Amino acid sequence: MGRAQLLSDRDRDLVRAVMVHGQPAQSVARLTGRSARTVRSRVSRLARRMTSRAFLDAARALPYLEPGDALLARLAYCQQLSHRRLCLELMLTRHTLRRRLDRLAAQIQTIRRMSSAARKAKLGLPQRTQDARED
Repeated sequence: MGRAQLLSDRDRDLVRAVMVHGQPAQSVARLTGRSARTVRSRVSRLARRMTSRAFLDAARALPYLEPGDALLARLAYCQQLSHRRLCLELMLTRHTLRRRLDRLAAQIQTIRRMSSAARKAKLGLPQRTQDARED
């Protein structure tokens, strides 16, 4: 259930109902006024999103990011808001948003690499060094 906490309220409720509580898509569809196919498709897309590398990297990086960057990571990577909606929500220009997203992507990638190196060191696995890459 931890990953679902990063989704929007509507998506979190849908995941909780279908995947956690095991309610049939048909009954959820009746309650929401949508077709069962739409509910199953949405849940499938959410499940794929929650297991994607971008979502997982952003979720793992959240504790290490500054509060403003953590909010942007949650909205952009976990909730997948459009750039237009991000600009409206955060009151940013498109140019500023792009710059912040570029910087955030670099921060997330750095955190992923550092945590990977730490896991390898903990397990005693050999780490790739600059010299090993040149050979």
